[in-house]
Amino acid sequence: MEEMTLGRLVAETIRKHRMFSQEAVVGAAVSGGRDSVALLDVLLELGYRCRVLHVNHGLRAEADADQEFVEALAAERGLDCVVERAAIGEGNIEQEAREARRRFFARFPVVATGHTLDDQAETVLYRLLRGSGAAGLRGILPVNGTVVRPMIEARGAAVDEWVARRGLRFVVDRTNFDTGFDRNRIRHELLPELERGWNSELRSALAHTARLAAEDEEFFESELDRRWASVVAGPSIFEVRELHALPMALRRRAIRRAIAQAKGDLRRIDFEHVSAVLNLAESANGHGRTILPGVDVMRSFEWLRFSPYLGPQPADESRDWHIAIDGPGVYSTPAGDRVVIRGYTEEDWGKSLILRNWRPGDTISLEGREATKVKQLFQERRVPLWERRGWPVIERDGLIVWAGKFGGIGWAQLDV
Repeated sequence: MEEMTLGRLVAETIRKHRMFSQEAVVGAAVSGGRDSVALLDVLLELGYRCRVLHVNHGLRAEADADQEFVEALAAERGLDCVVERAAIGEGNIEQEAREARRRFFARFPVVATGHTLDDQAETVLYRLLRGSGAAGLRGILPVNGTVVRPMIEARGAAVDEWVARRGLRFVVDRTNFDTGFDRNRIRHELLPELERGWNSELRSALAHTARLAAEDEEFFESELDRRWASVVAGPSIFEVRELHALPMALRRRAIRRAIAQAKGDLRRIDFEHVSAVLNLAESANGHGRTILPGVDVMRSFEWLRFSPYLGPQPADESRDWHIAIDGPGVYSTPAGDRVVIRGYTEEDWGKSLILRNWRPGDTISLEGREATKVKQLFQERRVPLWERRGWPVIERDGLIVWAGKFGGIGWAQLDV
């Protein structure tokens, strides 16, 4: 292999995916390991301006030594080096470390990481074994926001060749050989065994699967973008019939997008969670609810609502509210409504007027019909469950005389 083969491959990957311009200052994420050291060297050889970025998680005894190595490497190359010392809690260490890196990298316009085709293959196989859908089989994206992977199409052997020819020094993370971690078992045991017994080019085949999945996902996402407005009835509310009108492939993606919007990400969301929402949408029962990791999904009549799950809620009584009406004006409710009071009729002067939320058992007499429970009006007008608790009513001397959109006394109305 010629010395510049890896360089040409990286240059082509940068161009093909429009990762950054020749004038950009690239943040090279350098851990000190083989791949990240090779990445920095290749970028500099191609003429790009770089700054070195390093995250010290403090999880290994060698962490400080690795930091010193990276700082010395940057100094040798005359490059700025930005170090982040990220404190990791007692939760999911790998997840917290990824989040710390994500927050650090978000501070820079463009960050290049040293992921290779071998990393891509391991990721795709890992996700396949965990039952991932098509979106997960995209693996490591060449471009994900401001983070780019210029070596994602390079085999590990090509990186080894570059490092050897260039005489590059790097540090070795011994935890990468601990097969107690799933990813290391795949890297050191499962993948080599499958290559020996099934397909010697399995890594390339898995990377090819990732490319095809990414292309398919790009199409589905663009198609969902085109139809999204007709499906969504509000910021977090879906019309069930419009959801059913989508092909199943788009239906699942629409649900995943709604979940992501409600909780901010798709962590811990899997196939079964999406299926649970589909079952809720397809249920003949008009009302239902399912709790996903971080998301509360409620079905009421023709709508599905996605909202962050805040844990068990207090009893309904503790969420009750009331506001004394002491004259004309605009009264804002805790539920977000604005009730306009324009004046009273003579029979209302001197009486106790209270604006409050609807409560079970409330009854109102509307023109043209007998006294009716407000709950019955909810059913008749198909008011979804989540709108009922804060529904504004006006109580006059203990009787309900106005009930929001259902009407009642003429001197009160909703400001819409």
